[in-house]
Amino acid sequence: MTSDHYTKGARVFAHSSHRQNTSASLIIAHIPTRLSTKSLCVLKSAGWTLRSVPLIPAPKPSKGKKGVEEPRFKDLFTKFWVWNWEDEFEHVLVVDADTVVVGKVDEVFEWDLGFAAVQNVWPDRLSDEQFNGGVFYARTSRVVFKDMLVSMQRDVDKYDLKVGSLILHHS
Repeated sequence: MTSDHYTKGARVFAHSSHRQNTSASLIIAHIPTRLSTKSLCVLKSAGWTLRSVPLIPAPKPSKGKKGVEEPRFKDLFTKFWVWNWEDEFEHVLVVDADTVVVGKVDEVFEWDLGFAAVQNVWPDRLSDEQFNGGVFYARTSRVVFKDMLVSMQRDVDKYDLKVGSLILHHS
């Protein structure tokens, strides 16, 4: 979580998850300097386990190439940290804080996949290489984590900062 702005949404998510009797751990990966003490207390009281992670900044593309244009996407690569949690979790379900659980999700953790996501919801961005980064399932792997970090810097122009393309390439 990158901003106090998402605290209410994260509370709603935790409540909706509890209502569905989800057995999965609720973990908020957050950038330490970005959340207020008040938000951290609210999240803990809602049932979240708090985990500080360093920012993974968006790479800088070559001159003349597109980069991350919208400020709200500049911290997106920080989600990559979940791949590094291999010692604790075999797989993770990553959801944005503004998501609501409306049904059972525990069966997702029985899947034997490297990666799964839904297609991007914006009609002008539909492609086989893009997906909605707000909800996805991934098998944890430190090797994949390290590969993605290297690739996002080395191949920044190739992927044109399409996080979906980068993740799909490594999953």
